[in-house]
Amino acid sequence: MLFRSMKIKLSGILLIICLSLSFSGNSLHAQQETMYSQYMFNMLQINPAYAGNLTDDNITTLCRKQWVGTKGAPTTESLSWDRRGEGSNVGYGLQLYNDQLGIESTSGFQAFYSYRIPFKRSFLSFGMSGGIMYYRAAFSTVTTTQNGDPLFQEDVSNWLPTVGVGVLYATEKWYLGLSVPALLKTKINTNNSLVTTSADNHYFLTAGYIFDA
Repeated sequence: MLFRSMKIKLSGILLIICLSLSFSGNSLHAQQETMYSQYMFNMLQINPAYAGNLTDDNITTLCRKQWVGTKGAPTTESLSWDRRGEGSNVGYGLQLYNDQLGIESTSGFQAFYSYRIPFKRSFLSFGMSGGIMYYRAAFSTVTTTQNGDPLFQEDVSNWLPTVGVGVLYATEKWYLGLSVPALLKTKINTNNSLVTTSADNHYFLTAGYIFDA
């Protein structure tokens, strides 16, 4: 019992330290990227260099619901298509997606382009993506402790640009990729005007290996 009590206290101390370090910069950074449970089935969203990885038409649809039954729980849907022509080093693709979390919702469209450099038993692919998304925050639906709070009187919405880049190296047995799906940090100010700055970028490192059955 004594060991268990000490373990609980130690966990609490570590939690307090982590929270203190998080707030020490006087700022908080919220999640920017859409979450998926099965990233290996939606590599196009993570790394544009994956576009046209297959010469055939590749169509993927995903739906993710978290905390089912909870009001405002995260919900994400996406539909994507990509391909590469036979004997071509150019790949391309398209994606539609919708993401909802609480009072916030984001719907968007992206186009992907990749170019691969083939080697004897592997290839190196470079990719980029660009698109537009519609962001909306329904502040007027929030129940506040203070009636008439001016910050929660009007909804905010606008069209925002998206840009991403990535690189992928693959062989017959394994692959390794590095990407930045969102190069732009797009925000909407209180006047409902678009503000675009350099992003606090999210870097995605992906890897995989094919084992023989």
